[in-house]
Amino acid sequence: MRVGYRPARPRGPRPRSAPPAPARGGGIGAAAVARVLFVVPRFHTNLAGAVRTLLDAGHEVAVFAGGETGIEDRRGLAPRIFGPKPDRAELRAALDAFAPEIALLRRTPGLTRAVRRGLDPRRTRTYEYALRPADASLGRLKRLRRWLRGEPATWVTPLPGTNGVENPRARFLPWPVDGDASGRVPGAVPHVLCVAKIAQPRKNHLAVIDALQATGRPFRLTLAGDTGLHASGASRDYLARVEARAAADPRIAVLPPQPFHEMPALYRAHDICVLAARDEPLGMAPLEAMAHGTIPLVARDAGAARYITGGIDGVLVDAQTPDALRAAFDGLLTATPAARVAMARAAAATARARFSGAAFLEAFARL
Repeated sequence: MRVGYRPARPRGPRPRSAPPAPARGGGIGAAAVARVLFVVPRFHTNLAGAVRTLLDAGHEVAVFAGGETGIEDRRGLAPRIFGPKPDRAELRAALDAFAPEIALLRRTPGLTRAVRRGLDPRRTRTYEYALRPADASLGRLKRLRRWLRGEPATWVTPLPGTNGVENPRARFLPWPVDGDASGRVPGAVPHVLCVAKIAQPRKNHLAVIDALQATGRPFRLTLAGDTGLHASGASRDYLARVEARAAADPRIAVLPPQPFHEMPALYRAHDICVLAARDEPLGMAPLEAMAHGTIPLVARDAGAARYITGGIDGVLVDAQTPDALRAAFDGLLTATPAARVAMARAAAATARARFSGAAFLEAFARL
């Protein structure tokens, strides 16, 4: 396995002044085959499906990352790690060798600016990769500051605009999600899954536990996520409180971070996937769960809520209001098996329609 990229065919480095090569062939969704560079803080699992889909369609892909955590999905491609202070000569050589035609740049301290300076705008179309909704409005001052910093004027985002509305400077890219919802049968006791860093108070694990216990209904709850204190806003006290609450209730289990390839089995083992976090720009776990026939229960202000039609293919809730969260859980825990099956099937249908590889490549072709 090559580190950083997997070429579709042998290719030597080109001079930096060379123009882009002509489009080569067509992939799914009629996208021209291209060399695509992602620059990210780490190769987040959110991005893994997009990379695999591009590779399978014949594109060449490289991922330059500022760091790694060890749980990245490296099937088919390993990110090239440059660290917080990339070596300029090494980075320039990597850019020359790969010669990207499209670059998607997530803000990464030390790396993004160096990559921007090393790209030749005559051969590379550059976009910001941001968790900013496609219908967001940027004021004149913010646009000016971005221009002065040399940042791309156009951004790529997995967050759709409301009712299909998009800012002319935005490009919506729905990250693809694979899943199999066949043969799903709801359990007699509903199993609830919460995938989130367990030491981060904004993830609201305690509110989820409170709401479920307050229903007085049978349930099983799995909290899956990193317990490390390295995450932004992590709290040792909060982690201890979550672990103590879980230890005191046999219905609650805590799992460490699961390898990406084991997540499908975890989703299929649960009936409901909850995202109750505050200030969550996206939240891919419930969207991935939908593809496996797991019902999403999502905070109304989370980015993932933009994909869900409340009461049809999932449940939207004001998660910061305890009574509202309890009532949302109560509705799902007391729903008939037929009603839960209908919502789970609708969730899987939404995932097939909106998160498919074909939908992603069709949107990618418009870049």
